Amino acid sequence: MANDHDPLYQLLKAACAPALLIFADENGKRPDGEFLTMAVRWADSPPAHAGTIDEEDRQLLTIVHSGTVELQAFGSAPYAALARLAVLLHGERLLDLAEELGVSVLSIGRLQDLPTLLDNAAYRRRAVLELGVSFKTTALEHVGSIETVIINTDITAQLPPE
Repeated sequence: MANDHDPLYQLLKAACAPALLIFADENGKRPDGEFLTMAVRWADSPPAHAGTIDEEDRQLLTIVHSGTVELQAFGSAPYAALARLAVLLHGERLLDLAEELGVSVLSIGRLQDLPTLLDNAAYRRRAVLELGVSFKTTALEHVGSIETVIINTDITAQLPPE
């Protein structure tokens, strides 16, 4: 499933494999067994960097966002699953993948054990991990160009005498 945060999803999916990673706060039945949810809780939007204009009068605009991703793990050992994921994010395989995807894990934040109450009857094991991340958004803009400039005035008449 494509999502606005697909590069982050691809990185975190590789980090939590073989457990299933799904987007938080979406409709649908929660899976049984071991799974993780991912939510981008906030991301800043600094000014865009404007690239050079190409031969077709297009310019690439890029924003590099910094934000927070919240991961929640469910299953028999969710705290251990997220602790393992935090370690794997420092490994060469995932660092190379992050570079390829244009994303970065800037910090690994708090890891918490937070069981959740289901149907006011029983607790389900859950752990939460916050990640500081960086990712980019790009857009190609058609800026146009000026083909010809015509000046209809005599600029020599306005020059001071020598």
